[in-house]
Amino acid sequence: MKIFNNRLWKLWIVLVVGFVLNGCVEEKPFTGSEGVPLPENYGILEVEFKLPVYQVIQNGIRRVDLAVCNSMDEMYRDIFFYHSNVSDVKQIYQIYLPEGRFYYQAIITCTCGGDSCIQAGFPYGYGGLKFAFDKVDIIKGEITRSQPSFQ
Repeated sequence: MKIFNNRLWKLWIVLVVGFVLNGCVEEKPFTGSEGVPLPENYGILEVEFKLPVYQVIQNGIRRVDLAVCNSMDEMYRDIFFYHSNVSDVKQIYQIYLPEGRFYYQAIITCTCGGDSCIQAGFPYGYGGLKFAFDKVDIIKGEITRSQPSFQ
């Protein structure tokens, strides 16, 4: 019986020391990819802005815009509070937003000559735009990932 009590006592000591040490660990603030700490009620929207692949187009698709607004009504009226500086070489964009529901749009264009853009489904051919819209819920201290899909 004495061996059992010794084991219980050692287990009790380990648990108490574990709880004490766990309580002493300082919580680090939630940070984005750049290491910037977020304000108290903010989260991150991470958009993977992949360019679609079309059989008739080789390297002719360009990113045009990535914009965020508060409601579909604002999107319809073209009122956005955030526009990302999009690039053909960057695929993942992180946007710091307060907790809540947001809507975003992503836009691509076709810059190929001839009828390639029309065959790929871009309206008006060269310079035609395709839009993708999505609704996201931002949660405090978390990364919400989304990927626009173009029709």
